[in-house]
Amino acid sequence: MAIATYIWNALVALFWWLDDLFSYLRDFFENLWDNFFRGIFQAIWNAYKAVHDWLENLLAPVIRILNKIRGWVQWAFNTYVKPILNVLRIVQQFLGVLKALGVKWAAQLDADISMVIGYITKYYNKALSYINAIISIVNSLADPLGLYRSPTFVMSMRRIFPSFMRGISGMPMGYWIPSPLKSAPLGMGGIPGNFNPSDPSQNPPPSTYFNYDDGLGSFGGWDGTDPLADTDADDMTSLDAFDPNAWATAPNPDPVQSLDTAQQSGWPWGTYS
Repeated sequence: MAIATYIWNALVALFWWLDDLFSYLRDFFENLWDNFFRGIFQAIWNAYKAVHDWLENLLAPVIRILNKIRGWVQWAFNTYVKPILNVLRIVQQFLGVLKALGVKWAAQLDADISMVIGYITKYYNKALSYINAIISIVNSLADPLGLYRSPTFVMSMRRIFPSFMRGISGMPMGYWIPSPLKSAPLGMGGIPGNFNPSDPSQNPPPSTYFNYDDGLGSFGGWDGTDPLADTDADDMTSLDAFDPNAWATAPNPDPVQSLDTAQQSGWPWGTYS
């Protein structure tokens, strides 16, 4: 009995000692954060914000002028150049008929028109790319870390997430979070039982996922000049695996049963059947 009491008292003493130790450590780290690191981080953030506000006020007129130049270039192209290109394309359709009838000069003229259209669109796109690059540089000078463009950052992360998963794991997005849809793009759906990671038709490279714009919604009303509003991030959609509507149209809408079926096929992350 005395031994049991001694052990009990020892355990109680150990408990209170550990409690005092954890309380001390908690107070230590709280004081370290409140009285040291928080002040440093706050000072850095305040300095960054002050510099950002100053640069934004300084460069805002430049950005407005560049946006007006870009808008004028787009207006001039759509108003005067694009109608001419449309006429040339109609002429090409007529020349196609003549080529089919064996008219030799029609082929040469069609090639010349294609070259002209190619040159015009090439230099128009190049001019826009230069203007956009300058605008991006000026924006970067005002906000080099992109901290004041949160919607852009968040939506960019949503877009590159599948590519990021492929890059760090070496496996397609569908290996980790597969889409239940039959129409899922390459690499996004469930993987087959004979999955071969070395086969790009089953395990496409990270760059493939950049073509999907998955989850970003529509940008049809955005003219590319004004910064994205915070509410634009609300238009993002979830991955198919977390979308109840996607499961409702899947071959088997029951995810638990689908997983059981996939496991029975011999692959732990197999297709949904």
